[in-house]
Amino acid sequence: MSTKFDIEKFDGKISFAIWRVQMLAVLTQNGLKKVLSGKSAKPATTTEEQWEETDEKALSTIQLCLSREVLREVINEKTAAGIWSKLESLYMTKSLANKLRLKERLFTLRMSEGTPIQSHLGEFNSIIIDLENLDVEIDDEDKAVLLIVSLPPSYRHFKEIMLYGNNVTLSFDDVKSNLLSKEKFDTQIHSESSGEGLVVRGRNHEVGASGKNQSKSKGKNSKYCRYCKKRNHEISECYKLKNKQNREDKGKQPEKSAEASFVETESDGECFIASGTEQRSKNEWVLDSGCTFHMSPNRDWFTTYESFNGGLVLMGNDAQCKVVGKGTIKIKTHDGVVRTLTSVRHVPDLKRNLISLGTLESQGCRYSAEGGVLKVSKGALVLLKAIRSGSLYLLQGSPDIGLVFDRQKSDPGGVVGYVDADYSGDLDRRRSLSAYIFKLCGSAISWYLSLQAIAALSTTEAEYIVVTEGVKEAIWLRGLVAELGLQQQILVMFCDREITVEKIHTTENPADMLTKPLPAAKFDHCLDLAAKIPFYLYPFLDTTSESRPFEYLRLTSLGVIGALVKADDTQVIRVLLPTRIIQRCLRAMQIGSELSKTVATFILRRCLLDDVGLRYICTTPELVFAVVQVLGNMVGALAAQPSSSLLKHIIRCYLRLSNNPRACDVVRILPPDILRDTTFSSRLSEDRVTKKWLQQLLHNVDGNRRI
Repeated sequence: MSTKFDIEKFDGKISFAIWRVQMLAVLTQNGLKKVLSGKSAKPATTTEEQWEETDEKALSTIQLCLSREVLREVINEKTAAGIWSKLESLYMTKSLANKLRLKERLFTLRMSEGTPIQSHLGEFNSIIIDLENLDVEIDDEDKAVLLIVSLPPSYRHFKEIMLYGNNVTLSFDDVKSNLLSKEKFDTQIHSESSGEGLVVRGRNHEVGASGKNQSKSKGKNSKYCRYCKKRNHEISECYKLKNKQNREDKGKQPEKSAEASFVETESDGECFIASGTEQRSKNEWVLDSGCTFHMSPNRDWFTTYESFNGGLVLMGNDAQCKVVGKGTIKIKTHDGVVRTLTSVRHVPDLKRNLISLGTLESQGCRYSAEGGVLKVSKGALVLLKAIRSGSLYLLQGSPDIGLVFDRQKSDPGGVVGYVDADYSGDLDRRRSLSAYIFKLCGSAISWYLSLQAIAALSTTEAEYIVVTEGVKEAIWLRGLVAELGLQQQILVMFCDREITVEKIHTTENPADMLTKPLPAAKFDHCLDLAAKIPFYLYPFLDTTSESRPFEYLRLTSLGVIGALVKADDTQVIRVLLPTRIIQRCLRAMQIGSELSKTVATFILRRCLLDDVGLRYICTTPELVFAVVQVLGNMVGALAAQPSSSLLKHIIRCYLRLSNNPRACDVVRILPPDILRDTTFSSRLSEDRVTKKWLQQLLHNVDGNRRI
């Protein structure tokens, strides 16, 4: 007699610990568990042929319980013991990264409204089990507190009773049992209070042989028009109503038009788009539950782009719109965070920008609508928010467009210059204006406009003078871009009719601050312009490329901002904090070179040392956790590649965070173990200040532990 055991396939997303227990149970029931220990566990009474047959059965059983994605990673394993060891090494590695990932999931886990308690407890317990398998022990009271904190606002009274009641101790099992009892009680109350509902009998529309909609209902079968009050026809067939509508619409363009679209793509699915009736701007994003892919008609919004033939979009009037490419688009959402949409289809003739809710759901997101507001969330974090307008949900956000250096096909090969001269533009002294501008990958990098030193006697002489100045600048720029790794053999310059030369009046020229004395009002205006200089550097900090040219730009930008925060001015910190400078520094600390990491950590340290910066970071739990996690990853990397200056900044950041009670709790939960051992003893022995900071940090973390 054979028994079938059905377990969920392991896809890398569900708990490996739970799947591992279930898989061991299946192998045990089938008598195959012993082969997981390898040939060393083969009984003496078992022949080689019997052992190989048992091993093949166990191997096939494990393979059938893996998803395609996970199976690709272990497809080369030929024995059950090999594939089992490979899976454990991939998903049960006791590394710092795995511990931080699971702790992040545990501390940021939030239960959504309407979720059954049993489902939430299952997710919570799976994380706890995974942490215990990594030798991470969490106190029973801490587990109880984390479970209570993860409950939604509807459990406010329950949370207050459990946290602030007269309980001497708080037990995890007590909290679980109380939650289950509360859910059972609420279910009983709801079922007792619910009455009978109204039963509505509607009409059933069927398509007859003529292809028209016919209506069936009980009662009389005769047709009746509610417009002309006559029988034998319905309102949709009333000729009087049609004649009236034709007279009203004659000679007028319809203000509103309904559309329906059918999209064919290279995928196996089909995309149906239902758009509203009002003409809206192309800058709005519509969240659509029936759209298979994200789509946009705006080419300029794509930060990465790939041309390809993606099929046709058939509009409601049988017009065909072609999908010409795909890429990524960055959107600044309602909370100011810039999020990236991937695999966005470019449809130039599309009238709206569409966000596919189905695509977001396949990526682990959830969406719900209530009170005219649609929210897309992942865990406890709300990613997108949309407001209902008519029958559509319009995204609260806008595309994040900045300075983009993109190599265009029309560029001759790098730096391109444009020069021109305005003959005798200065009517007083009859001198000409010289002007040039140089562009790299479509963006301006150098420009110049000034009166010529001598009075040119002809337009030809004026053009030669400006060309000479332009060539000198082009030669210098060629050497500059060569240092950045962009080699260019031929210099291209366009002369005349490519740019317009115009002299800026001194009241509108911010460069006058550096060349001449100014009145107070004009000087303040120039200072306001200069204060915005760091904002022009942010596009270089937002890049994720680790190539040498981008690393030079990233390091230079960090150096400018580092010089600003070094002045120890609270006003500078106040200006930089709302511009997400902390998040940008964290990105540089993850992907930058050692020097970029050092400068970025120094900026973070200066922000933390300021009381305003410390309050700003500690106000948001997600930001505190992100800072501590990045610092922990850097400490782990320093064990292999030590850096005294970087270690000094990191320890000072930790020490400053430990001065805040909320941040100290996070530092206590995620302590880098190598800071406690003798890994950095040799380096800290030479730096007494840093060693003292480390001792104070450990005292704050261990000495202030709550009892």
